[in-house]
Amino acid sequence: MNKTSTTGTQPRTVQMSVNSEASILITNGQGQRVGFDTEKNNVVNEIPGAVINNETRFPTYLLPFDKSGKPYTIILSGKPLKSRVETNLTLTGPGFLVGFKGIHLDAGENLTATIGNDGRLLAFTAGQSGETPTLSYAVSAGHGQPSYKFEIGTLKLAAGKTVSATLDTNSGHLFFKDNDEQRNKYSVMMRRTNPDGTQNVYRRHDISFGATDNYLMEYGKWDGQGSVCFKVDGGKGFDQSACVEMSNEAGTQQSKSR
Repeated sequence: MNKTSTTGTQPRTVQMSVNSEASILITNGQGQRVGFDTEKNNVVNEIPGAVINNETRFPTYLLPFDKSGKPYTIILSGKPLKSRVETNLTLTGPGFLVGFKGIHLDAGENLTATIGNDGRLLAFTAGQSGETPTLSYAVSAGHGQPSYKFEIGTLKLAAGKTVSATLDTNSGHLFFKDNDEQRNKYSVMMRRTNPDGTQNVYRRHDISFGATDNYLMEYGKWDGQGSVCFKVDGGKGFDQSACVEMSNEAGTQQSKSR
């Protein structure tokens, strides 16, 4: 494991894991891998400084923070499985916990996920079943700033099609899209925890109003009670798109104490 240096500074790291018997193979931006190679049926570790922790119920992977700016590609394999499992894939790093909730993985199936090295990009490619997991973010901006949790989901995509999301905490924007030719409805949940400990929750389950599935959510401007501005990219970029105000779903508890 990484140790604190004599100067008192600790190397920045990220940790990746799944909560099932599924195996994972992680490839960083330089093409180096760590995890289980199902083709050669062995464990590989080509990333300098990476550590595989087998003392937990399922292996966890501690990786040095990748400064390349390129995302990690993760292959989830059901080769070790005897039947379908539902699993979560998570990446924990400085100020964030992100990943995919409710991945349905069949025995012998391989699925592909992508996670940005800073936790801002999430992408998942649907397998033969077309089922997609929930894309999940939990991020903290630091002391005196609100923290956020987001969950973005769509029901199904055609096999081989990809759903992705990008969180821009500087601008207060959440982007999400897919490359499926069929129209899809998205669900979005946002929970904002304010510096005083109170929370505001926003939910919508019917986001589908554009010619393409390529949306922008301006969450940073939300007042904690009313509507949120969404935009759709019709081919000319979001700057040329009109704001569509979408109210909070009826029955959503908008504010509560932590």
